[in-house]
Amino acid sequence: MLRLRQITQHVVEYPVREYHRFQDHRERRTRDEHFTWSLDLWKRLHPSLQQGYKYCLILVVSVWLLCLVYAIWIGATHKAEPGLVYTLQTGNCGAARSLNFWIHLVINIQASSLYAVSSFVMQRIVAPAREDVDKAHHARQQLKIGSLAIMNLSLLGNKRVSVFALLWASSLPIHLMFNSLIVYSSTNAEWPSYVFMLQDGQLDSFESNRSILAIPDERKYDEMPGFYSYGTMDRLELEAQYLLHQLPPLVDLTLPECIDTFGSGSSETWGDVVLVHSSESEGWVDTLKQPSVITDSYLPTTSTDPWNWMCGGYSKSVCDAQSILTNGTWTVDGHIVTRCLARQLPDLCELNTSLAIMIVVLVCISCKLVSIIFAVALGRNQSLLTIGDAVASFLQDPETISRNHVFYKMNDNRQGYHAIPRTSYENRRRRVMREMKGAFWTSTLFGIAGLSLAWWFFSYTFRETRSAYADSRTPFDFGTMLRFGFGNMPAMWTSDLESHILSYGDAQNPSLTYTTGATLANLPQIALSAYYLVFNNYITRLFVALEFRSFSTRRRGLRVTETAKDTKQRRAHFLQIPLRYSLLNMAMFALLHTFLSQTLFLRRVYAIYPQSFDDPGDIGKKLLPMIGYSPVSSFTFAILLTVLVVSGILVGLVPIDWRFPDTSGDSFNIAAFCHPPEGTENTQEGEVRWGVTKRNAEGKIKCSFSLLPVRPPEVGEAITIR
Repeated sequence: MLRLRQITQHVVEYPVREYHRFQDHRERRTRDEHFTWSLDLWKRLHPSLQQGYKYCLILVVSVWLLCLVYAIWIGATHKAEPGLVYTLQTGNCGAARSLNFWIHLVINIQASSLYAVSSFVMQRIVAPAREDVDKAHHARQQLKIGSLAIMNLSLLGNKRVSVFALLWASSLPIHLMFNSLIVYSSTNAEWPSYVFMLQDGQLDSFESNRSILAIPDERKYDEMPGFYSYGTMDRLELEAQYLLHQLPPLVDLTLPECIDTFGSGSSETWGDVVLVHSSESEGWVDTLKQPSVITDSYLPTTSTDPWNWMCGGYSKSVCDAQSILTNGTWTVDGHIVTRCLARQLPDLCELNTSLAIMIVVLVCISCKLVSIIFAVALGRNQSLLTIGDAVASFLQDPETISRNHVFYKMNDNRQGYHAIPRTSYENRRRRVMREMKGAFWTSTLFGIAGLSLAWWFFSYTFRETRSAYADSRTPFDFGTMLRFGFGNMPAMWTSDLESHILSYGDAQNPSLTYTTGATLANLPQIALSAYYLVFNNYITRLFVALEFRSFSTRRRGLRVTETAKDTKQRRAHFLQIPLRYSLLNMAMFALLHTFLSQTLFLRRVYAIYPQSFDDPGDIGKKLLPMIGYSPVSSFTFAILLTVLVVSGILVGLVPIDWRFPDTSGDSFNIAAFCHPPEGTENTQEGEVRWGVTKRNAEGKIKCSFSLLPVRPPEVGEAITIR
């Protein structure tokens, strides 16, 4: 409990303490060089920075141009709907749904690439040059090398802070806006449909009576033309005649086909139904189902038993659609059903896009492009981006300040952050989580919070969906859920789901329904984007520590951003993290963003119904937008996030012999161990190893990176830097 209390106290006090440190160091910032804009701006950029910035600019400009061409294309060739919404495609629902998933995958790959560019440039901005390190050391301050250390900004110039802030502000909404750009709009022909039951003689009579064709009024979403001036029996007969003569025509389905088609309670294209019985008495026209009632919510009610009409529209018992034909006959209200006539409407599913959101995307990318250009203008000096860069710099030009001070370690306590002397070598064998300290705990706590929300959302939606299906005695288990597929919403929902997730403000405002719904549905993307920065910082910090350790175990060339010719130096491929791990991290987060976009999304549903007696293509549509959810995508997202978070925690539990006295990337300690033996030259160009290079008369050892044979220090040996 004491350890838990200490960790909790550290987590609570850490942000406040770091903020005060940041404020205390503001007066010690280094001064930025003045911006001088000219055509030779790129030539003045340090060679070690040119390749990285070149790739960044090419990627950002390419995505910006692609978005600009896309915006011009949809604006020039498509008809605008209210709210600057455009329809990209109308047609087959399955194809549109599949295309929507793959488009979001491509979109998230692009967004993740832009986010990685931002992370790269931010790390470049925060990475100090040798001049910055020297000034900080003269002020008795240390800088961090190799990782995205925000505290470095406390000692760097205002221009770098401004560029960093602009990059950060333009990066967080990138996935939110990109995933709001494309929306899949489905159809539902069941909500506005009618189900009538006729005697076979009535059917023949109604089909031959064409006087109903003279009715000028059109059918609405929730009502037939105005037949209310007639008596009840006459009104029902007129409505049945009206429905029979509408186009597309009703078609015969076998009884099993009819039950299977409407047994889901939600059909994309199958709507109106006429059941026919062969009873001798003609009787009344029975109305078994009418359009779903609009309640206080703008969404239609999903009946607790949506196929109750199959057992009789006024049946008080629960109807089990799966057992209707168990005895070989289909009986409704005492009549044996002999025929089922149903209407299939055309596929009218859409892929929609918003020009308003595309404009916001262009603004974010433009801010990112401007930030990179300013970063180029500030990149005259070589940044110490990797541990190899810092070691190479200090080996080539050893620092004198560190020779006059004993080696120290940084200690956190309640009174602040200060240096305490370390006079003897300690071989630390401890878990990664203790060596990473704040980076591990920040990533872990952030990840656990995300995991809790992900699994809670999945369990909540699964439980509520199963409850909605259970009311109609329809099984909804894990296998049933998987059959829905990615990005598909179940046919039924509870009132609790409707009030807490589905409905939202401005849903019925044509100008705001798209932008508001898409933005609300994709808000979790911001949290996932923030987690990328936190997790990326953790693995960067891990590779910093492993790089230090590797030099104490074997001889190898320094991994630098710009290698010198004919040397043993290795290419760092832009960042401290090896490129293959960086790409793997990007791919993982691109998948997470994609499945998150399929977990919560704007669901635009068109309730469709026929409107004409002579044109089968004249289909009425009423838009019913909602925040949709997909249990399958939610489960997949939670699994992927669990793999990522648990992997980070398991790595943190691995015990390692760290050997190197300090693996935090502290600039002062790096400089302290970069005093090669006298007489050696160009140490930074060869394969080096860290170890004992000298023992003085007092028995104290001196350690450094060296080309000469070295031995590892022994525990308890006194260390000196002089």
